[in-house]
Amino acid sequence: MLYKNVFKAFFKRRFQVILLSFIMIMSALIFVLMGYAIKALKEPSEAYFDAYHQEDFNAMMVEQIMPFDLLSSTDPDALGVISLSDLYHQDEDAFDALINHRINRFKDTFEHTNVEPRLHKDLVIDVNGRQHFFRVLKDTMTINLTYVSEGRKPQTTEEIALIETYALANDLVIGDTVTFHDHDYVITGFVLFPDYTLGLFGSEFIINNESRTLALLSDDAFKALPETLGVTLGGLFTDDPIKTSSLQSHDLPFILNIQLTTNTLRSGAIYDEIAGSEMIGLILSLVIASIGVLIVALMVSRMLFEQRGAIGILKALGYTKQEIALPYLVFIVIIALPGLTLGYLLGFIFSTPLKDLFAGIYLLPSDPVTHRLPMFLQSIGIPLIFLLILGLVVIYRLLSEHPVALMRPPVDTSTTKLARMPRFFSRLPLLKRIRHAYVWRHKMRFVVFVSGVFTAAYLILIAGSMMNIFDRMFRDYYEQIDVGHIAYCESYIGCETTMAHDKVLDIPYIMLGDQSVSVIGLDPDNQFHPLYEKGKDITHLLASDGIIITSKIAMEEGIEKGDKVSLSYGEIVIEQTVLGIQDELGAAKVYINRERLSNELSLGLSSDLNNVIYTSDRPDGPFVTVISVEDLLLQAEDMSNLMVAMSIVMMVAAMAIGVVVLILIITLSIEHYSYDISLFKVIGYTDQDVKGIFINSYRFYTALIFFLALPVTYLTIKAMVWFMATSYKMIFPMTLTLPIIAISFVLVMMIFVVAVPITYRKITDMGLADAMKIYQGVT
Repeated sequence: MLYKNVFKAFFKRRFQVILLSFIMIMSALIFVLMGYAIKALKEPSEAYFDAYHQEDFNAMMVEQIMPFDLLSSTDPDALGVISLSDLYHQDEDAFDALINHRINRFKDTFEHTNVEPRLHKDLVIDVNGRQHFFRVLKDTMTINLTYVSEGRKPQTTEEIALIETYALANDLVIGDTVTFHDHDYVITGFVLFPDYTLGLFGSEFIINNESRTLALLSDDAFKALPETLGVTLGGLFTDDPIKTSSLQSHDLPFILNIQLTTNTLRSGAIYDEIAGSEMIGLILSLVIASIGVLIVALMVSRMLFEQRGAIGILKALGYTKQEIALPYLVFIVIIALPGLTLGYLLGFIFSTPLKDLFAGIYLLPSDPVTHRLPMFLQSIGIPLIFLLILGLVVIYRLLSEHPVALMRPPVDTSTTKLARMPRFFSRLPLLKRIRHAYVWRHKMRFVVFVSGVFTAAYLILIAGSMMNIFDRMFRDYYEQIDVGHIAYCESYIGCETTMAHDKVLDIPYIMLGDQSVSVIGLDPDNQFHPLYEKGKDITHLLASDGIIITSKIAMEEGIEKGDKVSLSYGEIVIEQTVLGIQDELGAAKVYINRERLSNELSLGLSSDLNNVIYTSDRPDGPFVTVISVEDLLLQAEDMSNLMVAMSIVMMVAAMAIGVVVLILIITLSIEHYSYDISLFKVIGYTDQDVKGIFINSYRFYTALIFFLALPVTYLTIKAMVWFMATSYKMIFPMTLTLPIIAISFVLVMMIFVVAVPITYRKITDMGLADAMKIYQGVT
């Protein structure tokens, strides 16, 4: 009979059970989704990094030949060569001897290390009218070994291996060809490189594996590429790791900067991404599960409160606590297990697409997603155990009362708290005091309501702050300049075109503190690249002594206008005053007068050096590389669209959680106060008045919770931006602008607008007879 009574109560609450199942589904779904997707990447990636000797650190070197580099074995014809790239193309043996000399000096300074040069060349090719960017790496022998995921490495000068993600996005398979420099290369395999978990190359943060790829050529084919050579040193610790401070304390004039892999964005960001994704998934799952557990406790408590008379009779007849509790525990399992199981299954199904999404951003090997017993038990067993334990506590508290006390009409003692309100509320009119009291006087229900709406508001604000990131990093900058194409010349020879153009001197790998920046020499009267500080044109400042830095550098280094900074390149150090801060978040650049920079570089021999030109249309003439700004923006737009889609999904999920929690709390509150509601109606209050007291009062608290979530979200965003800036020298411009706050507020209030009409009918259908039945303990 007791089982029948419990299941009858279960059927009466079928709508609440369905909503509660949604909470359980979301909890298990998030936990399983993130857990399986991350494990499918994490475990093979850790093995991959270890087996293929991912570098522990990397060193950026001076790219020019310095006096201490000249060896007795150096070819005399190479002595006039300016850069390592020129030396490599002119005399590879001399280049190898010079690099080995630098490596030996490095290992003499840092004894417990093993170092190997990492050579690369960047090229731009046209694919169906769009520019694609290739970074071709030379194969290594001991560090950052090439991982072949399918096929084989190229062996001849007519073969190439690519990243599989790029190949799939461009409908390429092994055996197809790619063409550049009027030469066809047959794809022999798909590869990965442990020092590139992100396809980042160049000064801008653009990740687009559909139009950017890493590639491997044979040594001979790599040597034949005419592009400029880039050289870094990859290193392993052979003993105890050296402290970061020790890595920066050295007397090696050819070393610009040494960076640990964990702090290198292109290779180390994956560690924090994996750890962060696991933590976020776990926290969200726990928060949602906690809300579900508390709601179950409220539902069971309410059922017991309504049936206390029948329970008292059963106790008087001799039923034990265990016999009475068991049906309610079965009820808990019935309302929780289907949702948790469905959440597990959905999480398992969608974990493969999420893993593929991660793999589409990060260049990592992955395993197929397979069922794991520990994951199943953690996602279903642990929440269910907590629910049963909490249910037992609630049930046994009630069963501890004497049977006669249970058979008496229930008295809700919380109504007496109306007279003990905080001083602020006590000054309000009576009806308003009543409205507030009915919301927050039941502590557990109020905590669940606050937790659900706060979680929804927080996630909506975070998602909103992420939507315009790439516009701020790229589109805002490029839309304020008139540069359509950027053409690169050979070394410092310079280049010309018959079209209208600006001469530019672009010097990469200059150190500002411990950060690598590009120094850009511009003319004060240039046509295509004005500089702006907070929307105000400051290009004319280039005519003065000093520099203009980008806001990215200013934010990362804490530099302000008027500060003096040191720019260094090897043993050369110059002091400069910051004249202005250019509105540019996507790249670390220092702008300076081109004539002054030319004189510095040529030791006063020339004031008209250039190695880049800016034009509006594609320039004519022989250039090493011509980059289309439109294609750059299209690549950034792909990233922006992905971020917008992820933000919208987060917002919709957050709103759904908020709506479900609010509906459950209001319906439970109406059930709890059904007797009070009926009495209000008898006194003469209309349905609209009663709705205002018991439902519409939640509107104020929904808005209040949103504004309480604002400072928490703001501090979270500040912490995330600070972490990216300090760890990776990367500005991730999440912002809470007034439009974002306004839109987020509307979305949060929509939670109330959607939830409330569903609960109105319960008040309309409620009469005095229903309340008297509850009061008299009739079930």
